[in-house]
Amino acid sequence: MNYLAREGSPASVELWKKIDSSVVKAASNVLSGRRFLHIFGPLGIGTESIHIDDAEEVDETSKDGFITTKGRKYVEIPTIYNDFTLLARDIEASEKSGHPIDLSKAMASAEACAIKEDKLIFFGNKKK
Repeated sequence: MNYLAREGSPASVELWKKIDSSVVKAASNVLSGRRFLHIFGPLGIGTESIHIDDAEEVDETSKDGFITTKGRKYVEIPTIYNDFTLLARDIEASEKSGHPIDLSKAMASAEACAIKEDKLIFFGNKKK
């Protein structure tokens, strides 16, 4: 499944490449958690949870033919997102004039997501 659904968008492949490049660069300039901590991933959009083991408590127990893991909990991984809009008129005007499209909204959205990721890494998710 292509969860980005780009084929349903009127935007060209070239525009998507520009958006992707701008978004990755903007996020990379802001992200700090990944620079200082060993982060396992990326895990991908389909990963919903991870398990966290208590090193002193983790143990497999067997009873009546079933094995369970004591000292392990499963934690949901939240999806980090921030919506942005590129106006159709701006895209069309950019294509007609040959001027580069203004991707500042996409870049600001990527920066907002990077900040959310760092907050999650450093402070956790108190809402869960």
